[in-house]
Amino acid sequence: MSSSFFLATRQVRRAPGRVLAVFVAALLAAMAVMATGTFVDTMMQATRLSIAAPLSKADIVVETHTDEVGSAEIATVPGVESAESMMQSMAQFTIDGDEQMFPLASAYSDPQLQWFSLSEGHLPESATEFALSAETASQLHLQLGDSLQMRSWDDTVTELELVGLLQLPDGTEPQPQVFVHPASYETNEFAFAVKTAPGAATDDVVAAINAEFADATASDASNYVNELVDQVTGSTNVLATIFATFAAIAVIAAAMVIRNTFQVLLAQRLREIGLLRLVGASGKQVQRTVLFEALLTGAAGALVGIAAGSGVGYLVATLVGMSGAGLSVPATWAIAAFTVTTVMTLVAAWAPAVSVRKLPPIAALSASATTERGSVRSNRAGWIVGTILTGIGAAGLTAAALLHDLLIALVAGVVAAIGLIILVPLLVRVISPLVARILAPMGTTAKLAGDNLVRTARRSGTVVLSIALGGSLVIAMLTAISSSAQTSIAELDSKYPVDAVVTTVDGSPLSEAQIERVRGLQHATGVTPVSGVRLDAEQNSQSQVDYLVALPDSMADRTVEHLNEDVMLLSPSRFEDTLDLREGESVEVVRPDGSALTLRAYPDPIAEGASVQTDSGASTAVVSSSALNRFDQAAKPVQLWLDMEGNNATRLAEELHELVKTDPSLTFGGTVQTRALYEQVTTFMTAFVLAMMALTVVISAVGLASVIALSVTERSREIALLRALGVQRRGVQGMVVIEAVALALIGAMLSIVIGIPLGIAAVFSAVASDSISVIIAIPWTGIAILVLAALLIGVIAATGPALRAARTAPAQALARVE
Repeated sequence: MSSSFFLATRQVRRAPGRVLAVFVAALLAAMAVMATGTFVDTMMQATRLSIAAPLSKADIVVETHTDEVGSAEIATVPGVESAESMMQSMAQFTIDGDEQMFPLASAYSDPQLQWFSLSEGHLPESATEFALSAETASQLHLQLGDSLQMRSWDDTVTELELVGLLQLPDGTEPQPQVFVHPASYETNEFAFAVKTAPGAATDDVVAAINAEFADATASDASNYVNELVDQVTGSTNVLATIFATFAAIAVIAAAMVIRNTFQVLLAQRLREIGLLRLVGASGKQVQRTVLFEALLTGAAGALVGIAAGSGVGYLVATLVGMSGAGLSVPATWAIAAFTVTTVMTLVAAWAPAVSVRKLPPIAALSASATTERGSVRSNRAGWIVGTILTGIGAAGLTAAALLHDLLIALVAGVVAAIGLIILVPLLVRVISPLVARILAPMGTTAKLAGDNLVRTARRSGTVVLSIALGGSLVIAMLTAISSSAQTSIAELDSKYPVDAVVTTVDGSPLSEAQIERVRGLQHATGVTPVSGVRLDAEQNSQSQVDYLVALPDSMADRTVEHLNEDVMLLSPSRFEDTLDLREGESVEVVRPDGSALTLRAYPDPIAEGASVQTDSGASTAVVSSSALNRFDQAAKPVQLWLDMEGNNATRLAEELHELVKTDPSLTFGGTVQTRALYEQVTTFMTAFVLAMMALTVVISAVGLASVIALSVTERSREIALLRALGVQRRGVQGMVVIEAVALALIGAMLSIVIGIPLGIAAVFSAVASDSISVIIAIPWTGIAILVLAALLIGVIAATGPALRAARTAPAQALARVE
């Protein structure tokens, strides 16, 4: 064992508290990297398990786009033992008055293809039967013999009876699915699971099927699963990229913390280092001792961080419902986390170690407690390189926003980040004098704090950078999330001027009691009854309109064209996709009693929201009150149009769901459910970003504490003079706290200045198009949280150093500088 390594281990064992900040920083860095790897791998394994499970007993998958190739035809190919249809469709089910979408799964009748076991009842044998996993049946409060209404993709409504309960392998059902007879329902695409005969080579059977059917494609089941996994994991990769970005920032911030911490440690041990040099230790031996300390502490922190990161990654995967395959700890990520953390710790400790190596013994014994060799002249190369890179990144982001190209935005963002890493510490030197001028009129304590900020600006730039990096990414993401949500909602408002529509299931007029119940909804700010009449469906095949409703006078401004008694407004989507009509074309609409009216048809968004899906699949056209009166002077309300304000879609949707549960004769439509989904996604993403900010806050607090501690150590003689001149302990504490809070707020302000433009550029790159106008939404709540977090960082980081500074004895400090 070398003397340097022996001395390093003695230093760590004798005073582990001194390297606690290094240990914590290394732990957090390794935890961030390992959490990313565990999260990604756990999600990937869960995705693969859920996708592969239905094909775990199949050897081949056959895909075709024509119904001319079926399971019976495939079964005739030599080497095929059996073939059954795979379900690739979704259907809407009504459960306790609540409509929910579930994927349809094949309840294979061939035992050789069954990846499940039957617990109770029997497998579906017709199109009117279905099965559920026992767990899903329990969640939905369903028992054998219960019935559900299913609306398939072609609007066909079928009454299904629950005939079987299944036991599925653990983790193979990430979301509830309905098992039906594999040959019961047609879909737009056809796929078949194939079991090969004993002794038949899979490749030979695949080739035979492809040769037999020109309109079919056969592939090995494992290859088919791999392709599906690649297609499905796109969102996983996006989340993984976000995680990895925060992990990279955590590593950079941890490196800054470790560098500053070693500056503090070595400043406190300069006398000891000088004694080592006097008794014969070389500068290289001293340097190696410091690096061995960094290696031991960093490695220990990395090991603990890997264990903690595995748990955090699995927890996040569990929260998003993608941990069905259990905890997956990837060895490559563990190795990467350990390697990155230990190397980062050594690199961060290198500069402080080199600084003490270059100090001669006498200088070490007599120098003031500092290890940083400052430069009078500013780093001109840093200004030039940082400005150029930041400018290139900003230009790239601008180009990406104009071209709506997210890839360019990502590359430009990386270039800008590198430039800012160089530029921000230099900017702190410019900003610090301005902050000092602001603090000067606030009293002696604040003026001293401002002067200290200017003196330590070179070193403080690193910790400000760590706060600015993490904070700017948080603000950028919050800006992007808020702006994307507001843009999407604005698009919905332009296409659907009505937020929600309530009507009866059978299209009959609403009763006064029903209208009053809807008016009693807490989050509906406006409820407008809309009168209408039923038409003769058979005689209105050209327009496919079943109802005419009169536009209320209070909503006349929501139509694109002036609505008169000769005009009928139809849903733009139906007008363009399913109707063979031209704008302004005359259409005759007929009532069941034979009365008719000729109207000119135009597409308009107001009719999009008025068309609510009912049991009859009815569609609705909007006319003027005078046009409706020509049909029926006493038309009754058949719809209620609802408005809402603010982000209340989730609450209003919940109220409407409760309403239709209480009164099954009612149903509702409109954008409220889509807007509720936007709100839920926005809430989840915001919570995720703020959780990531918490990690940055912890690391930044540790780093800021090390900078303030070093500043206090270097100024022990100055603090003693202040105490001797009558400054109270409270004044000394206030001076230290003001310094820390000012640095944290500088980092927060830079985060806002950098983050908002970055988020805006991201929105224009990813969301904007020639047909979509972006609405910029500044995340004021997120900004307030960031500023409060900065204040908290400053106060927490200053607590220890401030107490130590206040305990300084004037006479002792004047006699000897520690």
